[in-house]
Amino acid sequence: EVQPASGSWGSVFQLFLVKEIPVSGTRYFVTSRVETSGKNRDEYQQGKALYTSLFYSKHLMFNGLKGDWTAILQLRDEWRGKDHIAAGIKESSGGHILYLSPQINTYISEKWNLSLTLDLPVYQNFNGTQMSSRCGVSLNLARDFSL
Repeated sequence: EVQPASGSWGSVFQLFLVKEIPVSGTRYFVTSRVETSGKNRDEYQQGKALYTSLFYSKHLMFNGLKGDWTAILQLRDEWRGKDHIAAGIKESSGGHILYLSPQINTYISEKWNLSLTLDLPVYQNFNGTQMSSRCGVSLNLARDFSL
């Protein structure tokens, strides 16, 4: 993911909880992240942001299914406060989005991880005039290395 920098300092607080049930190959995750930033030299300050996600993960173990497969369902809430500029509050900034994101992962040769995710916005409420989101698709390929 590429994000523009505002040239200011900020802070991030994050929480991660997991509950695993090994017998059934099931995991439950909760993540929460708060982001705050200060003003940059142009008196611009991004609004505070809160991201919270609930995950349900199931290791797929079916007869005839080859390989290591995992299905994940994520419910992600993103809230962003309004930005501040030198003249005051930027009205067309900030808002609230709720996503439903199904995902499928597989490991290949115990070294490669291939993941496909679909981001479906189920609720959107933006302040002022902003671009909305219809859906997003991401394909991720990662490799494990021994150090």
